[in-house]
Amino acid sequence: EYDKVSLAKYKGSMSQKDSVYFNEYIGRIASLLEGSRCENGTYVYYAVEDVQVKFIPSVCGRYSKDKELSKLDDSLTRISECLLPKGIEYAFCDEGDLEGEFTAKRIVVPEIDFITAAAAEKLQKAESRGCEIVFLMNRPRLVETGEQQEGAGKVLSYEELAEAELAERKAKQELLLPDNIYLQHYENGFLYVYNNNLSACFCTPLRKYVCYDPCDGSESVLGP
Repeated sequence: EYDKVSLAKYKGSMSQKDSVYFNEYIGRIASLLEGSRCENGTYVYYAVEDVQVKFIPSVCGRYSKDKELSKLDDSLTRISECLLPKGIEYAFCDEGDLEGEFTAKRIVVPEIDFITAAAAEKLQKAESRGCEIVFLMNRPRLVETGEQQEGAGKVLSYEELAEAELAERKAKQELLLPDNIYLQHYENGFLYVYNNNLSACFCTPLRKYVCYDPCDGSESVLGP
């Protein structure tokens, strides 16, 4: 499958030169932000247990065709479609991340059917520390007992989640920027600025910044 004749059949949207440039661009961003978390405070719980409970060994590709088996994947896709185009970013967390004194503004549990009792208990503890727990569309059942998770959190639709996040974003001064410019703060002090469409635009920094350009890795000082 990797000989020249086979590869020549695949015609993607990027040339090899464009693909190399794109990978280098993303690589520079990843190396700069490695190990740092977003400061937005919204986390999406990666409920791998929902997939594990439903998993059925198969040789005919049943997983991708079955909406129940792929429910977590579909929900994560829908979350991204509701939030990312509006400039609302989030990070992922799993059961291990919820250990100890893990804190966040909001933890979103995707539209799933099963969650472990340990994860449900950790979500309740996070809520007691002031974190908002959101279940999308329904409350999942506990893996161990089959009983519905009770206690922590509230149930919202995808649209209600997006509206809540957008209202918080509009309350920030950052919206003085053009609508297509999004900002993302990171714990290590980095401010990630990106343009969400192909229209050129300009930003005027109100204080000095060291600007890192992922196009070529160069740095420059901007601001008054």
